[in-house]
Amino acid sequence: MAVEEDSASEAASEQHSEEDIPEDAIKGVPNVVFADEVLLKRVVEKHRRFITELQQDIESTMERIEQLEESIRQHRREIERERTLISVLNEKPKQLCHQISVIRGQLIEHVREEAPELAEELRQPLSELDEFESYIETHVIEPKEGLELSSAIIPTYERVRDVLASHEPLSEHVHRTFDTIFSRLSEVVDSYNQLLSMADSKSEGFAHLEDELERARGHLSWASNRLKSHEGALIYWQQEARREGVEV
Repeated sequence: MAVEEDSASEAASEQHSEEDIPEDAIKGVPNVVFADEVLLKRVVEKHRRFITELQQDIESTMERIEQLEESIRQHRREIERERTLISVLNEKPKQLCHQISVIRGQLIEHVREEAPELAEELRQPLSELDEFESYIETHVIEPKEGLELSSAIIPTYERVRDVLASHEPLSEHVHRTFDTIFSRLSEVVDSYNQLLSMADSKSEGFAHLEDELERARGHLSWASNRLKSHEGALIYWQQEARREGVEV
C-alpha cells in the first residue's frame, strides 16, 4: 500500500482547505467508511485536477526546454562563426601586406633601373615601408595596434608615391601601382576595424541559458514524478469508489 499511502498523504497536504474530508480518507487508509459519497468524489476530483495541472505544467516545461536548447545551439553557432571570421580577419592583413610588399618591390626595382637617384632619395621612407609590411606580414597583432600602425604609415606611402611620380617617365606606372597599393591598405584598415567592432560586440555568453535549462529539466523531473504519484492515487480512489458503488 506504499503508493496509496504516499500519494494520498500528498493529496492531504494539498487540500487543507477541504476540512470536511476525513483525514483517514485522504491518507488512503483502506476500509474507510465515508459519511457521504460526496467526500469520495471530492478526493477523486482533486487528484484529477492535479493531474490536469501537472500535464499542462509538463507540456509548457518541455516547450521551454526545446526553446532553451535551440537558443543555446544558435549561440554556439554564432560564436563559432565569429571565431572563424576572426581567424580570417587576423590573416587577411598579413596576406595583403605580403601583396603590397611584392607590388612595391617590383616598382622599386624598376625605379632603380630608370631613376636610381630617386631610389636613393627615398631610402629612409622605403625602409620604413619595409619594416611596416614585414611586421604586419609576420605577426598577429591586436586590432587597435594594427589600425594605428596602418593609419600612421599611409603618409609615408603617399610621400613615396609623390616623389616617384614626379619623374615624368614613371608617373603613369607609379600612379597605377599605388592605386593598387592603397586599395590593399584600405582592406587592411577595414579588417582591423571589423575586428575592433567584433571585440566591442561579442556574442553574450549563454551560461545563463544553460542554468535555466538545468532548472527546467529539474522541474520537469519533479513534475513527472508528481504526476505519476497522483495517477497512482487516482487509480486507487477510483477502485475504492467502485467498491463503494459510487460513480466518479
